Amino acid sequence: MTTINGNPLTSMLNSAFGKFDRNSDGKINGDELGAFDAMLKPGVPTDGMGRPIFDYSDRMDRDGDGAVTKEEMSSTTVLMPANLTDTNFSRMISYLQDQDTKEASLAASILMENKGS
Repeated sequence: MTTINGNPLTSMLNSAFGKFDRNSDGKINGDELGAFDAMLKPGVPTDGMGRPIFDYSDRMDRDGDGAVTKEEMSSTTVLMPANLTDTNFSRMISYLQDQDTKEASLAASILMENKGS
């Protein structure tokens, strides 16, 4: 696992944040927040039934306003399998496409938009 303070994960999350913040207001909220959370699920510990034991977006939303800023994201310890931290998102997109949920599909489509940016 790589933590948010590790370089590859930091680069990947900062780049992803820019893609999810579609209106450039410095926050991820609404459907984008659910999709962003789907992207973070590989780093979430699971219970005995395989269900995530917490939601990263809830942990990141420190002020409780229903949105996550880059500062809130950066101040939250995030774990992620190192093989999913490529900055071109190819492995993350493949992972998300395999999840077969609305949020994961949205996250994959957001990450594929303007893939070169």
